[in-house]
Order: sequence, then structure tokens, then C-alpha cells
Amino acid sequence: MTSLRTEVVIRAAERSDVPRIIELAGQLGYTVSAARVGSAIDVADDRALLVAIDGESVVGWIALARDMALLGEGDGWIEGLVVAEAHRNHSIGSTLLACAHEWARKKGCVRMRVRSNVVRDRAHRFYEREGYRRFKTQHNYEYRL
Repeated sequence: MTSLRTEVVIRAAERSDVPRIIELAGQLGYTVSAARVGSAIDVADDRALLVAIDGESVVGWIALARDMALLGEGDGWIEGLVVAEAHRNHSIGSTLLACAHEWARKKGCVRMRVRSNVVRDRAHRFYEREGYRRFKTQHNYEYRL
């Protein structure tokens, strides 16, 4: 068995990371275009895309947004979080979350929120271990334009 590093570096995503970010999104069943990832890298103050680097490789990422909605309190949102299958259970997700929390604090957020599909039991356990609590169950609706 290959030994994995336990030290990763978290940094803002760069254009050279786009193919790997797309590949990791696919591990969760999502299809995302290079243009979409590129726009997430180029965004302004209210968004961030951070990557976890092990050696020279992107082994995880977290996409963040700040929501200052009228009915909110200043929420940080996790739009996506993925760690490569071979690198899971090595605290990389926890490290990404810690960086996300710091980003949100600096943006004036009072809490961090995340939505997780009901079928992702492993993700639910992860967030609960990290101190998140389920506070609401709701239906999501969409209207295609």
C-alpha cells in the first residue's frame, strides 16, 4: 500500500487546476465545464474556489459563496466539497473545511451552511463529525428557463 502524505497545502485554485477540478467533480457524479470552473476561479469577493495540494497534485477542492440574502444572517455556503477517493480519511476534507470557515469569518459570515443529497450518508457523517448539525429538511423545486 502506498503511504499518503498527511500534510496538504490549501490555496486558491488556478487555471492549471481546472482539468483536475473537473475530474474530481465527476467522482461525485457532477459534470462541470472548464468555462464554469474558470469563472469560479475568476470571481470577485463573494466566492472562492480552494484546492488541496498533495505534492504536485490537486487531491480535493471546496467551492464557497457568501450569501447576504435579505432573510439570512450572512451565511457562508459550501457549494461543493470533494476529496479524491484515494485520499479520503486523511483529514483533507477537515483541512478544507477549516480554511472555508476562516474565509467565511473574514467575509463577515456568522455561520457556514451546506446542502447534502439525502443519499450521501458518508458525507452526512463527515459533516456531523465536523460539528455541523442538521437543522432543516426541505423540498427543493426548480423551474427550467
